[in-house]
Amino acid sequence: MTQVFISYSRKDLEFVQRLADDLIAAGLEVWYDLSGLEAGSRWGGEIQKAIKASQYFIVILSSNSIASEWVEKEFLYADNLKLKIIPILYQPCEIPMWFINLHFIDMQVERDYPKRVLELLKLMGIKPAPLEKKVPELAPKDPVRPDSGPDKVAQFPWNRRWGAWLGIGGGILILITILTFSILWMQGKFRSIQPTASPDPGAILTEIPPNAIANNPTGDNSITIGEVESFASLDPININTNLEFELLRNTGETLVVRRPGSTELIPGLAASMPVISQDGLTYTFALRPGVRFSDGLELNAQLYAAQLDRLLKTGPSCEYGMAGSMVVPYLESITATDDMTMVFQLTKPYGYFLQFLELPIFSPSHPDLFPSEECVQIPPAPIPGVGPWFISQYDQDGVAVLEPNPYYLGELPGQVDQVIVRSYPDTQSLAQAVLNGEVDIAWNFYYTMQAEVQKMEELTIETVQGGSLFSIVINHTTAPTDDPNVYKAIASAIDRTAIANQVYTGNAIPLYSPLPPGMPGAKDVFGSSYPSPDQEAARLYLAASGYDENNKCEINIY
Repeated sequence: MTQVFISYSRKDLEFVQRLADDLIAAGLEVWYDLSGLEAGSRWGGEIQKAIKASQYFIVILSSNSIASEWVEKEFLYADNLKLKIIPILYQPCEIPMWFINLHFIDMQVERDYPKRVLELLKLMGIKPAPLEKKVPELAPKDPVRPDSGPDKVAQFPWNRRWGAWLGIGGGILILITILTFSILWMQGKFRSIQPTASPDPGAILTEIPPNAIANNPTGDNSITIGEVESFASLDPININTNLEFELLRNTGETLVVRRPGSTELIPGLAASMPVISQDGLTYTFALRPGVRFSDGLELNAQLYAAQLDRLLKTGPSCEYGMAGSMVVPYLESITATDDMTMVFQLTKPYGYFLQFLELPIFSPSHPDLFPSEECVQIPPAPIPGVGPWFISQYDQDGVAVLEPNPYYLGELPGQVDQVIVRSYPDTQSLAQAVLNGEVDIAWNFYYTMQAEVQKMEELTIETVQGGSLFSIVINHTTAPTDDPNVYKAIASAIDRTAIANQVYTGNAIPLYSPLPPGMPGAKDVFGSSYPSPDQEAARLYLAASGYDENNKCEINIY
């Protein structure tokens, strides 16, 4: 029978007894001292014998245990025996340096205890039936909604920020599994309920009562989206956060857009794909006729060019906008040659310029709300747009109400009465809102909460691959990472699969390319050159630069 030794401080005995009972119930033999060992050394032989007979060494980390000399001695002895050591973080504490490189299990949160025990058992090769939860199930805050059912969807990690730093030489790139919900908004696949009071289209910073969702009558079509990010600006030339990008993506449209479900670019506000000059410097677009803002204002090339010209002339001075770095270096001018023709003059040829034009900052904004020479963070509601939705009301605490644009000509018009976007202070609060049935879609939902909400039968959880990258960025300008052999060793040594499975609990996939799958130019170039983990290849690279056991390569990670 597999034996487990638990090293701990006597002050944490209650937790240790609980953990030991669960491990014994799973079929393990558990050794720990009930009376405490700090008082005498006569137990030393018994402890040594027990550690030696064990296959796994569990150490309970807390402010109490890290101050215990006996716990340190037990750890050092187990480490010398090459036992499998599993630290468990029981209470907040400063992690001792000898645990830094070990994978530990976080059991600080009571409600997570059952799944953390299952994670622990899995690490030891035990596959028991799920443990019974030892905390009460959360009761819904409000009565069960009659319209709840299979249509309800919980959405998980999503970050569409496009300014990812990529470590080309030795970087490890991990692609997060996400669910993009903007298409789902437009397809009207979710049912919910609408506020009792109709929004006042002329209201400025109208507050939406926190309990409005719970008190709604049933029968109306709306979607409530919960997220953990608020917005500071709604001006296309002055946006920066994910939420701001997604609000603009759904209330605006660009000359070219992506075909739903693919990366193919197709005409959006343009009548056709552009005419590109032979030198690649001039892109000429013909506008699609009949495009209108949600208040009825017709879009023409002069209006559109003037609004985009704000990116070049006013955008660089805006507090949040990125026009200075993301627009000005690429564009010489944006002009209209007649009512229906726009011309973009580039500073030099860029093969990815069309992909660039698909960014929501290139959506036209309404001239009455966004003057040509002024950065506008929060204009008065309503905020008309040319996309499938417009913002009918909002407040700066993070609640926005979107309604369909009645003049929208695209393939996916809004098919629900309202989309209510509500911010929550943190992922735990958002998780509670999901469990309480307060939201239909959870956006930016922390992936570690996924297992908890998966237990709810009335939820349907969907994920698709997306473009968020997590990477280690290599500094090629300072030693030792200015040496190609060093960053090649890093690329070879890192276990991308282990990181995807353990750090991101299986909600990420290893990536061997600077670009995620599906993006133009994406190719697994590192997969063949630096298949990982390959520790022997890493040693050979380091040896080629003179590193060995006596001359170790030290790398600082920030």
